Amino acid sequence: FNIHGEEYFRELERKVLLSTFNLKKAVISTGGGLATYQDNIQLVKANGVAVTLSASPEKIISRIASDANIRPLLQGDDREEKLNKLIQKRAYYYISAHFVIDTTNLTPHQIVENICKKAGI
Repeated sequence: FNIHGEEYFRELERKVLLSTFNLKKAVISTGGGLATYQDNIQLVKANGVAVTLSASPEKIISRIASDANIRPLLQGDDREEKLNKLIQKRAYYYISAHFVIDTTNLTPHQIVENICKKAGI
């Protein structure tokens, strides 16, 4: 991402995504930007169940605060402002998923339970 830029990264990400469509009974966890590139969200929906995990910007910032590597699009000052702009820019893609789960106040176990319930698993 830092060396070749976002476009190059998104193209590699798309190639990996396409390679997963022949997998059976698999969970593919992607970053938020995948849904915004080309027709990735439509491909995911056509080949499986697309789930958006959302959270309040404050919760997202607190969750990533301990990461040694700051996400490239949130580097620098005003992370929360940058995050809010990303969320607004990507909102259409996020709500295009089969369903959205607000994870702000959920444990990982509760998130999994919600996904399974909504996906009928």
